[in-house]
Amino acid sequence: MTAPAPAAPTGVVDPGSRGSLTLVDRVVERVAAQAATEVSRTGAPVRDRPAVTARVDGDVAVLALSLALPWPSPVAQLSRDVRGHVVARVAELTGVRAVQVDVRVTGLSVVREPRRRVV
Repeated sequence: MTAPAPAAPTGVVDPGSRGSLTLVDRVVERVAAQAATEVSRTGAPVRDRPAVTARVDGDVAVLALSLALPWPSPVAQLSRDVRGHVVARVAELTGVRAVQVDVRVTGLSVVREPRRRVV
């Protein structure tokens, strides 16, 4: 003989009916900007973070990124890497699916090796 299942505590609301979480565009923009700087070779200083605009509708978003990339580098490949990483991180951290991500390269910054001082 098995014991009867315990009754659900009173006052507990079914998780499916508790409400919803709405992410504003600004949250997705910040997550996308951070994700873009995580890609190897784009680590821009905070003052040079990518400019991002986002339009969020429910659980989907359209993003536009403007950023400077280092030179010399394979710009097309690096742009694809940024796009893929932003899509993955936005989905992972916010649950929002980026259905379109436009990457605009606004500049190229020369990467210079620091000079060694000989004394």
